[in-house]
Amino acid sequence: MEFATVGDGGIGDDRRSGLQADVAQRDCLPASKRDDGGVHDGGSVHDGKGSRNDGAAAEGSGAAKDASEGNGHAQGTVQISQVPEMTFAQAWEYATKKLDDEACAPNADAERTSSVTVEDLLTNEAAIAALSQRWFQSNGIPFDFSIVRGLADINRRIARILESRGVQLDHVDRMPHHLPYKVVLKGIAAMQGRRLRDIEKAVNRKPQSEYRRRIMRQYRIAHYHGTYVGIDLETTGDDPLRGYIINTGWVAARLERGSAPCDERSYYSGLPDFYQERPIPFEYVHHITWQDVQDKQQFRDDHDLQSLVLSVLTAHPYMAHHAIFEHEWFLYCLDGYAEAFKNGEVLPIDTQEICRKLDEDVNDIPLNQRPAALENWAKRRGTLKDDEKEKHLGEADAKLMMRTVLAELERHGLVDDADGTVRADNTVRADGTVHTVDTVGAAGADATDATDGADSASSAEDASSVEGPIGVLGNA
Repeated sequence: MEFATVGDGGIGDDRRSGLQADVAQRDCLPASKRDDGGVHDGGSVHDGKGSRNDGAAAEGSGAAKDASEGNGHAQGTVQISQVPEMTFAQAWEYATKKLDDEACAPNADAERTSSVTVEDLLTNEAAIAALSQRWFQSNGIPFDFSIVRGLADINRRIARILESRGVQLDHVDRMPHHLPYKVVLKGIAAMQGRRLRDIEKAVNRKPQSEYRRRIMRQYRIAHYHGTYVGIDLETTGDDPLRGYIINTGWVAARLERGSAPCDERSYYSGLPDFYQERPIPFEYVHHITWQDVQDKQQFRDDHDLQSLVLSVLTAHPYMAHHAIFEHEWFLYCLDGYAEAFKNGEVLPIDTQEICRKLDEDVNDIPLNQRPAALENWAKRRGTLKDDEKEKHLGEADAKLMMRTVLAELERHGLVDDADGTVRADNTVRADGTVHTVDTVGAAGADATDATDGADSASSAEDASSVEGPIGVLGNA
């Protein structure tokens, strides 16, 4: 392979110690982490849904302090730079004992609750990291990933116990910056009905410095087809090991000229009673209140909703704006998702990357104006009025995202009419080379490239025929 690859898309790789993605793959990074200069935007979260600078204490850790005085737990400030390292053997021993204890006493008694410490939280997270790393790096399914999801469930409870005692958990950015490299290429193959190996051959060539241009060309070289699910989550933060999914919404859409999103769905999920007397984190962004979620099952307990969501995600490739966010939450909160992802039954596609690769305006907008943010992109494409705001609710944002994707593709002539009439100016010659009339402006594909064109000939393969499991570090 000609350039550095990224990891498995799970929390368990080197990103747990804060390592940044390789600069050579900067074009894959979501706007919230790189190109848009952060998501702080005056203290608001999104469109990265992740990093924030609002002083919220609900999610994240690394340092902790007791906010209450005289309660018997005052520890001052505990400075911990990162989750401690743990070997797989240590993690396995810890996890099996922890889950056995949980099975015997699912509702911790007062003594056990009062003895929980920040170190317990970090040890639990170290075990999650070590187990996740082994699971994604292994060929096949080395063990039942429900063990990891079980530890994540325990972790959320530990975090709430600590917070109920006044311990403030500082934010730690453990969210990966982008989808794994090979998943990005699989998404292109699925959307354009092409062979993955052709795209890899076109992209993985020297010089490495040309990677960004080559992958941009792959996004622009052929028509887009098929049915996709657009999905969006609203959560209590950016950390699936400590937070909760409180709203899930999705729509379906075909990539055709004149198409519109349909089959809209929206579901609220509950929260622990802890939040009944406290503001729900980021309520000022998504405006979800306790009245919206009270009497609702928590997402992890709502097995009917989980089954429905998984069936939707395995029926068609799914799109999300900054898709690594939804992907990470599903890994640790949705039963069966990690297994389906590793087996190639689930394919996430990041619409932020579609924005960056097709919308040439992105390069002319200052990064601090977040040009690839959904709200800004939608306003440029006319799917959101200048005086309107992104709603930050699952169904509404999913619908806005898919409308904007369709508007961008139509603008560049990359979708056909519903009856199959070709409206783009891309043609495949008899010798297999692709002749591309420049329909996307100066930043578009080269007029003719026999080498890349031969590698990029359409093969009418759909997402189900894209070879190999996705998201596996060893196959990246």
